[in-house]
Amino acid sequence: MSSRLASSLRLWSHRFSWLAVVVLAGCEGSDRGARDATMRGERPSALWHAVVDSSAVWRVDDASPCSDCIAFSKLVVLRDSMGLEYVEGARAGAQDSAGRYWIGQRGHVRIYAQDGSYLTTLGRPGKGPGEFSIPLPIHADASGNVHIIDSGNGRESVYAPNLARLSETRLPFRSAFSIAPLHDGTAYLANSWLQSEQSAGLMLHIIRQDSVIRSFGPPTSSGALTPFLSERIVAADEEGRAFSAERFRFSISVFSPEGRALVGIEGPELNASLPTGPVLNLSTNPLPSEILGVQLLRGHLLLVLSRRVRPHWRLLMVERLLSNGIRSMAAKPGTQVTAESLFTARLEVIDLRSRRIVARQDRAEVFSGFIGGDLLVHNTEDAEGMPTIAVWRLSLALP
Repeated sequence: MSSRLASSLRLWSHRFSWLAVVVLAGCEGSDRGARDATMRGERPSALWHAVVDSSAVWRVDDASPCSDCIAFSKLVVLRDSMGLEYVEGARAGAQDSAGRYWIGQRGHVRIYAQDGSYLTTLGRPGKGPGEFSIPLPIHADASGNVHIIDSGNGRESVYAPNLARLSETRLPFRSAFSIAPLHDGTAYLANSWLQSEQSAGLMLHIIRQDSVIRSFGPPTSSGALTPFLSERIVAADEEGRAFSAERFRFSISVFSPEGRALVGIEGPELNASLPTGPVLNLSTNPLPSEILGVQLLRGHLLLVLSRRVRPHWRLLMVERLLSNGIRSMAAKPGTQVTAESLFTARLEVIDLRSRRIVARQDRAEVFSGFIGGDLLVHNTEDAEGMPTIAVWRLSLALP
């Protein structure tokens, strides 16, 4: 098995590298007219968030999206630092005001110049000041400071453009599945297991420093809910509205800044059945497709990034019986298995005004996620088989 797949499997051990994003059912009542307008190809309302019926559900997979109005360009390839140690698979990062890339790794953060050359490493594994456990996500604010959320240590570290550490603040959780900064830069939306005055459980929480401001949005998956199936991907728009995507279903719930349910969004089927847990079992719990990230652009475009299991992925694998009776998987002898041989990536663009998927493109590159705005990361290897991280930019030319 290649180092690339090994890196991917290490990420699965933390979050099983699956996700899901957008759920909605049929529109009823006052929303029926908007649904009929959508089916006629009309735009129901540019002010999409004026709909406040929490039971409303939009189906967004009933149109023919364009594929040539999405373009991807590779900006830079980030490599190891003088061969001293290898880059690891990245799911978190940001570009600062100087054009530098901040990439979260296990136990530290690496910084690269805009041309991809290695600059320096911040921190080391640990729990003390300036040390990290799981540094993600990372984002740059309007003043040029870079914020690093260490969900393993439950704290936020803020660094100035000159790389000086400005502050470290304790957060009200020890671990979070998904975190997104709110537009004002002082609060976060988190899908985290923590207890608050409002509720306890893997809900959505608005947090500011060491306080939980509000909790809302209990999981809605059908069937028995488990902590594993309660994990969701979160994002927020410039007005503070919260978007919560299930990992293994194309189902997204949208909430007001006050935590009031606004609408649900349901897209094409992602998996015929939900996975039962984080451990692969070829007989009962095979490799699933998942949502990897969601992102808002231009105030009304919702980007949904997923990876889809290739139809013949089992042909590359053999079962391996573990001591606990689970039939796990391993690469066939002599077969090089990579993320690209198991999956394809898909980017879909939902126009929240017209309530439909307006663009879709499948890619051979299996991106790991967004690192802010229109940037994505792709864990790959160079010609010598050394692990690298490629940064890509997407652009949209919608009609």
